Amino acid sequence: MLIHRHGQVSVQVIGGGVCDPGSEAFAVETFRPIARQAACVDQPESSLTSFCRSDKLLVVMPKGLLDEARLLFHALRQWSETLHAELGMTAAMRGLLELILLAGPATVPDMARARGVSRQHVQQQVDALLERSLVERQDNPAHKRSSMIALTSRGHALIQNVRAEELHALSRIQVGVSDHAMLEAAQVLSGWRTALQRDTARRTH
Repeated sequence: MLIHRHGQVSVQVIGGGVCDPGSEAFAVETFRPIARQAACVDQPESSLTSFCRSDKLLVVMPKGLLDEARLLFHALRQWSETLHAELGMTAAMRGLLELILLAGPATVPDMARARGVSRQHVQQQVDALLERSLVERQDNPAHKRSSMIALTSRGHALIQNVRAEELHALSRIQVGVSDHAMLEAAQVLSGWRTALQRDTARRTH
């Protein structure tokens, strides 16, 4: 087993070789932008987008990427709560308002599944939002005991203003990366999110 490191990217080669473009492989599009960075692997790009036969297996392990994703999550939460400190609203409450804005009314269990958290956690946020008249319960024809949670007009106006303020504040922050780099980063994170959700579903069924 050989492990090559290039910046935040680790490329693990098992079986003594790097992927051969002519091997029996299936495309792993999720890893393309990461593998492309791994200059330590001197192979055509086509070989860096595939897993190969068991005797020559290339595994890209973007530990640095996932570490940064976690750190970014916490930094974004702290930034949001600081930005909206005068509202006295947590990032979790803001997240639920945005979820309902973008996806429409939903039950507490549905919102918990969408956010990957417990029902109890979502219920706590919903209760706080109900107290502020930012959301309201609506009848659910599909389940009489599980109400739909919808935005009130006040809640709708608030989350729209919050999102507009955040976009304005973000536009004034100098990040030092190109628009193209941000689009690629979004594609990589989206690929990993989808893959992890699929694997989670496989493990829980």
